[in-house]
Amino acid sequence: MAKKNKFLKDKRFLVSSITLIILCVFAIFAHKIAPFPYDAVGVGDTMMPPNHQFIMGTDVLGRDLYSRVLYGARL
Repeated sequence: MAKKNKFLKDKRFLVSSITLIILCVFAIFAHKIAPFPYDAVGVGDTMMPPNHQFIMGTDVLGRDLYSRVLYGARL
């Protein structure tokens, strides 16, 4: 019982656990969260910086990087 309380009192453990849980939830629900399909080419101009439409910008083929990262987290 003492070890359980030790982990719950450690702020680094709690923050990293919550971050890992959030990442897992985003990966599981990527198909609902992602604004564009991960393999859709030309959804935006190439190499766009982050903006209101593309949170992380686009790559050289115009694919949304945010959608690709969400789907990549599933692996």
